[in-house]
Amino acid sequence: MVFILYLLFALFILYTYNYLVNRLCTKNKIPEQQQKVIYSYVNVSAILLLLCMYYNIKDFM
Repeated sequence: MVFILYLLFALFILYTYNYLVNRLCTKNKIPEQQQKVIYSYVNVSAILLLLCMYYNIKDFM
């Protein structure tokens, strides 16, 4: 049950981060090649943080 709730939370966080990065890129008119790097960096960082948080929650329970 915790896994399903956490998975929904993680998808919401990733969607929100990508939405915000998209707004940042369009507002600042960042070139397409740089956008790919920014999206990759943000997504990998967010996934690593979410995995660490999941393991901390899992160990707590």
